[in-house]
Amino acid sequence: MSKKQVKKKKSKKVLTYAQAHNKALRSYQKSSRIMIWAGVFNIFGLMIGLIQNATQQISPATFIEGTLLGNSLSFSTYQYAFCFSSNSFLFRIFEMLTFYRLGDPSLDFVWFIVIIMAISLIFSSLAILAGIYASQGKKIAFYGQIIFYLVDTIMILACYLIGEASEYLWIMLGLHVIIWFFLIISIYEYYHLFAIEKIYKQNNNENDKITKVEENVDDKK
Repeated sequence: MSKKQVKKKKSKKVLTYAQAHNKALRSYQKSSRIMIWAGVFNIFGLMIGLIQNATQQISPATFIEGTLLGNSLSFSTYQYAFCFSSNSFLFRIFEMLTFYRLGDPSLDFVWFIVIIMAISLIFSSLAILAGIYASQGKKIAFYGQIIFYLVDTIMILACYLIGEASEYLWIMLGLHVIIWFFLIISIYEYYHLFAIEKIYKQNNNENDKITKVEENVDDKK
């Protein structure tokens, strides 16, 4: 390898302010839109559960003991692995309330479907709106989606405590890790944009000072 080629490899391309800013902005916008996909996966996860139920007989949760926390519950239908863990937890609670009520079970089932679809649409809509507005630089949406997903990640533990099937929990955890990967990139790029602007302003201020000094020197001459 020649010396010229080594020098080319060592030298880095210097970006202008506009190029650096636009590059960071594009990366931020792409990564911050991950919550849009999270909202889509939430609906997708619910649809999987409903399709699964259409081909299998409903088996209600089976209590091992009398209390909710610390129980091991057994479910043979409804997998919510692609859903937000927060509304997956609510689905399980409503599932237990629905199938353990007295009365017409078919009526209970209809209300159960209506309730979980409403919950899923609310969570998905909020996530999609947060992703859209966060990509536009809205602070409330940006910080809101991070706080929400942090709480949602913690809620995996709540799903574990009520006895969610381990195979679903692993899928849920894996999906959360992937989404957190993109959220962390968006956090980095968000503050990287401020850093770029700060450096640009400092350079401009220094250039202004140099210009003023030169002007003063010229006036004295």
